Amino acid sequence: MAEASSSRDLLVPVDDTEENERALEWALEHIHKQGDVVHFLHVVPQSQFTSVIQQSEQQEEMLVDQAHNWIQERFTHTCDQVGAEYKVTVLKGTSDADSIGQFVCHQAEQLGAAVVVMAAHNKGRQVKFIVGSVTQFCTKFCSKTVLVMH
Repeated sequence: MAEASSSRDLLVPVDDTEENERALEWALEHIHKQGDVVHFLHVVPQSQFTSVIQQSEQQEEMLVDQAHNWIQERFTHTCDQVGAEYKVTVLKGTSDADSIGQFVCHQAEQLGAAVVVMAAHNKGRQVKFIVGSVTQFCTKFCSKTVLVMH
């Protein structure tokens, strides 16, 4: 009798920080199994798309492509080193923490993610209180397991 595939989807929301690199490295070493797929997710703040001069759809897509490229350059080589399959998703949306957190939780649901691996950022208490935290939002509202690397 053939065994059922045991591959899992691991969601790794990323921004351009070293904390995200360390979280990815930890996840690949301690969670990832052969056959799992690492899903990188980045939300490009919509504020980049609205200005006094309206940007064309082509310009918006260029910014999304640029984000996709820096994820490829910054993160995917780590997956390549251990033979981990990966996919990159870049979404456009509002830049507040709760909105980005909603994107992350929604993506985790859609994927049926086994885990969401996030990095804690060293924001001060006042910044967290005023601006919020994507990680904080996800730990409260995501229905999937959220692992936070400190």
